[in-house]
Amino acid sequence: MKPYSKITSRGYQNEIDETEKAILEAVELNGAVTLQGFESEESAREFISNFPKYIKLKLSSIESDYDFAEYGIRSVKNTRKKWDEFHTYGALLEISSLNAVTGDKNEAGLKRAKGFTSQLLKMNLIQGEN
Repeated sequence: MKPYSKITSRGYQNEIDETEKAILEAVELNGAVTLQGFESEESAREFISNFPKYIKLKLSSIESDYDFAEYGIRSVKNTRKKWDEFHTYGALLEISSLNAVTGDKNEAGLKRAKGFTSQLLKMNLIQGEN
């Protein structure tokens, strides 16, 4: 079972297919993908620790008075306050599409994205390009 709810690109409503091709296209077009809806901050951190450091996968979180369940994203309700607050945890891969020095396509960033999808394939969380 996958530890996150879904994969999005630049916004919780922009779900992308869980395929290697779709993830690489989203990174190239939008510069980022997020695995949204981990059960807790700890589970997101544990998931991130499975990736090599060069990929630079980061923890992301959203604190809101809104529950993202209607979008298929798991949230954690914080009941310590007088009002409802929801925390949504994710793992964010973000790259610049262009090299800041040369203005060419960011090959190092694309290599990180390919390493990211390669690890997801090894973990049997996405489908390959068959």
